[in-house]
Order: sequence, then C-alpha cells, then structure tokens
Amino acid sequence: MNLTWTNPPRILKYSGGDFVIGQTSLAAVTQQINDLAQSNADLLALSTKTAREIATVPRPPGGGGGGGSGGYGNSTSCMTDDEKKVIGYFGEAIAFALLKAKFGRNRVVDYGCWKSEYRVHACGEKGEDWLGYDFEIQSGRATWFFEVKATSIADPGDLGLIELGSTEIAKAEVCRAESRSHYRILRVTHALRLERATLTVLPNPRSDEGLKFYTEQKTAGVRLHFRM
Repeated sequence: MNLTWTNPPRILKYSGGDFVIGQTSLAAVTQQINDLAQSNADLLALSTKTAREIATVPRPPGGGGGGGSGGYGNSTSCMTDDEKKVIGYFGEAIAFALLKAKFGRNRVVDYGCWKSEYRVHACGEKGEDWLGYDFEIQSGRATWFFEVKATSIADPGDLGLIELGSTEIAKAEVCRAESRSHYRILRVTHALRLERATLTVLPNPRSDEGLKFYTEQKTAGVRLHFRM
C-alpha cells in the first residue's frame, strides 16, 4: 500500500479571519483590510510627523552575516516567503489607507501613488519593486516617497529593527538633502491585527536627522536599529 503524505496548508490568522496560503488571494482581502484599517480610530489619529528621538542603540557585535527578516520584522524568522509577502501586503494596504485619510483631502492619493508590485492585487495595475519606495505623493512642488516596513508583532520594548535593500538606500541617498524630494519609512506593527495596528513615520536614513536616529549594521543589505 502506497501512502501519500500531504502537508496541510499554512494559515495566517488576521482580524478578518484566516488567510490560507495558496488559496486565499491578496486581492480578495484588500477591501476588508481597508475597512478594518478605517475602523481603527487610534490608527487614523496617529501623527504623521517624522519620529525624531535620537537612537542610543548599542551597535550589534560583528557586522556581517546574511539572513535576516527581509525588512518584515522579527516575527518572520520562521515564516515562508509566501507568508512574509502576505504581511508585507497587509502593511502596504494599511499604509495606503492611512495616507488616503491623512493626505487625501488636499492632495491626490489614489492607486497611481501606489508604486510597488503589490499594487496589482489592489487595483489590477502592475507596479515595480526596483524603485526603492512603495508610495509616491505630490504635495505642491515637493514629492514624498514612502517605503513600508511591516511586522505582524510589535517591536520589542522601545527598540526597533528594519532592513533596507540597495534600491531603497539609493533612493534615500538621492533624497538626503530634504529639499523638494523627501524619503520616509513607514513602520507598520501588528499588520495582521488591524484593530491593534500602528504606523510610525521614520526619517530618511541618509538625511542628517536619520544619521542621528539610527544605528546602522551592514549586512547583505543595511539593518537600521532605532529607539523610540
């Protein structure tokens, strides 16, 4: 007798139910994410001012090594790539809902502002992941670029860690002068528990403010430690 072993599908629990990897589509939960984010009064009331506390994080030992969480946060160390993508999408969808709520009254904030590849799940239009940012918003003569980093848990204590790739660092460098081009990192925590989700606006890591805010650890990409 031949026995065939099949692994049960992996499931991520979120505020709206179960996301079954390989079965539930990101497009299918997009409106639900938006509705849940819009119902989180604390999230919508968050300040969009850039965090400016000075980081006094001890520099990690070493400085090399690979691995890491790909910018999704410490909660993904045992997750598959597909699960990380789900958390990443939830983070960007939450950020989009907040950007619309905060800036949409006086500026154009629509799907055209959503630039990453995740956009296809939200509106059917393809995006690009090599730009170094996820959202682009025009405000008068200024252009704001936002890169989203999401985690399914909260940062431990008052310490945080994000990881940036080469295209993200390159874009941050271009905007370091903070004249008409501004680069910000949107740190989303509790991305799957939308009633608890929070978003913090972090400075450009290559600006003068960012150089004070982060402690940098160079790996395959760049890891930025910060204290809130």
